Amino acid sequence: MVDSQVPAVNLDSRLREIFPRTLEKIERDALTPVLQLFSERWGAEMQELENFRFFPMFLKQGHQAEAIVQMADYEYLCAWVETIDLGPWHSGVNPSWQWLPLVSGADELGKDRGVYALWKNAQTQQREEKCLTPREAELLWMITEEVTLTPDLRKAYQREIDSFQKQGLIALDFAAI
Repeated sequence: MVDSQVPAVNLDSRLREIFPRTLEKIERDALTPVLQLFSERWGAEMQELENFRFFPMFLKQGHQAEAIVQMADYEYLCAWVETIDLGPWHSGVNPSWQWLPLVSGADELGKDRGVYALWKNAQTQQREEKCLTPREAELLWMITEEVTLTPDLRKAYQREIDSFQKQGLIALDFAAI
């Protein structure tokens, strides 16, 4: 569920709420004119969280440093995943699941470099995240691309399947698919 009934708010305070570390870096790097330009071009459109997805794109199109773009992508996806109304699901990957590579922006966010999975846990209704190993990323790719997991593949990835089930990233009845 996206916050579609948000009253008119100050764009700066909303940006700070969604992108706190990104804005700190922009200000440290003396790039505040970028914020003014974004406000001029997009300010009227920024009432719903969903529309803030344009901020990372705006930064990328403006040729900002990749670290800033990755930080903004990460912070937007964190905020977005938390708003998802996660109903019942029975097979495959958690419908709130998002992924992104985090390399150049990782240090600023206090994260390890790698591919991150972000999702809302159906039991706790809290956002979770995990820096994926190459095997975990490969398994998630196979599941999302609907690659048939033969008995041999399931056996080879059983440890990852069990871990993902416990974390609420894949459905508990996934093994029955």
